Amino acid sequence: MTGSAKSPDPRFGSALGSEYNLRGFRPEDMMYLVDIDAKCGDIPWSYEQWMQKVHNHTGSVVTFYGTPVGFAMFQRMGEYVELVKIAVKSQYRRQHLGVLLMSGCFRFAQDMGCHTIFTVMPETYLPRPGEPGEPAVKFFPACGFAAAKGMLRDYYHFDGRSIDGVKFVQTIARTTPERGDLTNDIST
Repeated sequence: MTGSAKSPDPRFGSALGSEYNLRGFRPEDMMYLVDIDAKCGDIPWSYEQWMQKVHNHTGSVVTFYGTPVGFAMFQRMGEYVELVKIAVKSQYRRQHLGVLLMSGCFRFAQDMGCHTIFTVMPETYLPRPGEPGEPAVKFFPACGFAAAKGMLRDYYHFDGRSIDGVKFVQTIARTTPERGDLTNDIST
């Protein structure tokens, strides 16, 4: 899954420069992915957990002049695609790189014949009175996801505590690659 960042999503046109590239995971990315996850995630995975996950999952990496600065990890689950993790280093945020990474996930779903993508985030990400909440709470709805009703009880287990999950779901258009009418499509 390699493509120029210039045209993954027609809504952004040339807003993303040629210094960015979207591609699939590579073995040499592992230390970058672990580092990005450690700096961006509330519940980061260890190197060993990453090594286990990459054998059963696929994903996209966005690079800046060849160096990974963000990733999205996803997997097929029957007729669904689960977005397992997505992260962009803080200094590269607000440049539509999350949308670029999501285009990789949408393309994967399309290639697998899946029409529903979901993700689960910790309920601790939701805004509390007087607090803004995590950026993901605004990001997923902006990408067309809707929160499903009800919490997933004890979904996360971290540092001896259980955290409920909030599921976000999006149904994508049933299109064929030849028609090119899936707005989240990337060139390969």
